Amino acid sequence: MKRETRAFFGLLGLDALCTYTAVLGSALVALPLLAFPLPVFWTVLLCGAAVAIFALSAVKPWLPGALLAGGAGLPLLVLSLLGRGEETFAYLAGLFPWAFAGLPEDPLYPPLPSLLLAVFLLLLPVALVFWLLYRVVRSLWVLTAVCGGVAVAGAFLCQEEPLAAFLLLCGGILVFLPAVRVAPENRLRARGIALLFTLPILGLSLLFGPKADDQWYSAGVRHLVGDVQDLWDYHFGPVQGFPGLSMRGMGLMPLGSRLGGDLELGSATVFLVDSETPVALRGQALDYYTGQSWQDTPGVNQGGFRLKSLFFGEQRTQAYSQDRPLRVPDTAVGLFAPVEGRIVIRANFASLFLPYRTETVTLEGNLQEDVYFNLQGETWMRRQPDSGYEISVEAEPWNYLSPAFDRNLLGVLASAPRSEDPYWEEAAATCLQVPDTVPDWVRQLAEELTAGETLPYRKAIALRDYLTESCTYTTTPGEPDPEVDFVADFLTKKQGYCTYFASALTVLCRLAGVPARYVTGYAAYYDAALGRCRATQETAHAWTEVYLSNVGWVPVDALSRRVYRIPDHIERIPVEATPRPSAAATPTPEPEVLLDDPLAGGSWSPMQLLYLLLLIPIGGIFLLGARWYPRKYAPERVRARHPEPAAAAEFYYHALLRQLQLLDVVPQSGETLTAFLRRAAACLPDAYAQPLAQAAETMNRLRFGEVPPEEAEVRGMGETVVSLEAYLRREWGLMGYVLKAFFGTVFLDRSRSDG
Repeated sequence: MKRETRAFFGLLGLDALCTYTAVLGSALVALPLLAFPLPVFWTVLLCGAAVAIFALSAVKPWLPGALLAGGAGLPLLVLSLLGRGEETFAYLAGLFPWAFAGLPEDPLYPPLPSLLLAVFLLLLPVALVFWLLYRVVRSLWVLTAVCGGVAVAGAFLCQEEPLAAFLLLCGGILVFLPAVRVAPENRLRARGIALLFTLPILGLSLLFGPKADDQWYSAGVRHLVGDVQDLWDYHFGPVQGFPGLSMRGMGLMPLGSRLGGDLELGSATVFLVDSETPVALRGQALDYYTGQSWQDTPGVNQGGFRLKSLFFGEQRTQAYSQDRPLRVPDTAVGLFAPVEGRIVIRANFASLFLPYRTETVTLEGNLQEDVYFNLQGETWMRRQPDSGYEISVEAEPWNYLSPAFDRNLLGVLASAPRSEDPYWEEAAATCLQVPDTVPDWVRQLAEELTAGETLPYRKAIALRDYLTESCTYTTTPGEPDPEVDFVADFLTKKQGYCTYFASALTVLCRLAGVPARYVTGYAAYYDAALGRCRATQETAHAWTEVYLSNVGWVPVDALSRRVYRIPDHIERIPVEATPRPSAAATPTPEPEVLLDDPLAGGSWSPMQLLYLLLLIPIGGIFLLGARWYPRKYAPERVRARHPEPAAAAEFYYHALLRQLQLLDVVPQSGETLTAFLRRAAACLPDAYAQPLAQAAETMNRLRFGEVPPEEAEVRGMGETVVSLEAYLRREWGLMGYVLKAFFGTVFLDRSRSDG
């Protein structure tokens, strides 16, 4: 008996291990696709918890719920009732800061408990599928097909490095292989041996596999080693600079290391962009002003990370502001200008000039190079190509050239929750710096121009409009005085080109308390003859980006109308002025003054935490219908998909047939619709007799009399479907419902008899 028990638990553990590798590999593919900002630690932990639910259910059906409720839920529940729930989570975050790192507690992400719960609920059905494949179906071909589909999705659909997911999926299959090829009495030993040899086999297959880059190891291992090295350099290594690009190379620094001077730019085309909306191609961002030039802040490591690495999802999200803003009001139409297509580069730049908020970058043709980025959103290749090339991008940059952009963005700021932005302090640490070379009168000018304004973006608008209206654009301003601060010299002479305007706007924003940085790139304007956007040597450009709390980096440009060739008759839509406070009312300096939002995320109250803890033991119920089915069959959603009442009624009727089939109630030959539903009502509680009779009458009029149903009749059928779905879950329980719904009556009855 003991031997049989050991064999049972041994095989159960191996099945759980194989299921775990498959679930973890699937999570590495799916979570980046769904944009869940979850560190690897939590992914590993939640995958293990999801698999443990089903592994424990094979021993004792009640054990998973008891462990969740007693081991985790009960202590936190008691602490919550005592008013210590928030302190408990804060204590855990202090004990394990490395685990909680990367989950900014701002309204752009759900709070940590909500995020973990959401991912856990998503992983439960994945764990169920693989658990049934390993424990019930036990078909090597089916398992290989499913795992192969996941690996293909990781390689082609998600545009992510598929190495880790591929290894995990293969490892699970190798350990599972003896389960279908070896006699039952020898399976435990055979699978144990397979487990011992799986890791060496996978390692050797990587080291001695086909070489695509003339290296002794594969590209996958090279990426893995390079990612680890990049991570080490970012935390402990030397400060890395942004390679391959300089303002002098773009023609914006004729005086060498100093700003300013007369320009002589050519007219040759540099970029062609598949877009009908003018777009800024962002190259370099600089945050340290010396009084005569812009450079990177000394001693600050912005890192250098491979763009498609699984390790650096958090850094990628932060660098390109992909997580902000939280939501956009319906009134803010046209706030973004999506770019999805090719960019043709007619130069051999190693630096990639991209629209900001880029989501994917793919090198086209025979160019086989890895793309890297840093925390300032600068993107480059490690090696300079021999000639021009093409790239495909998907991006959602700010449509700041729209006449209504200022008004729409202020609407976003007004609707954003008022909460602390963890990125703001990081931006302020480097992007509020102003050297001593800037005279006091420049600071006084910034304060006068923004007097009475509290919103940082309104301050930026006021400073931008001042430069646009009071300064003159010219490419031949002469050489600035080297003994005078560059911005002060420009604000005195008030003549210059984009370098002058952007430098002045960046410094003035900083003096007004708004984090800002200096950005260079190219302005791609729309060329009607080409039918797409074009950037030339003449449109090499510099502008300012300001950081707005809970919104991210936003471009502000005093020369946008000129450089993007916007017609004069298209005017900006003015925004309402902020009432100026009285002398006694001194504004309190804040990173951002935003309106309160009752939907905003923030600290969890004990009662909210109590609700969350009560959801954990019944997470599977929510996943399998408590939320999804009512929403799927809700009248407003059904009518959105099926506007015609007849189509909506047919949809509900087919859903009703599916439910009755789960009860083994199917129409018989020659049976009328009324008789069929009357017979179905006999298998259900008395409360369903009248709704089913009404459904039969509605469908008879529709199908035989071509009389469309009334709105109340369609709604009644929907309520019947939702109610019946809840009844089935109550009758069968969670596991019974899953088996019945996915594998049919025969499998369920057989599993019950086997038990």
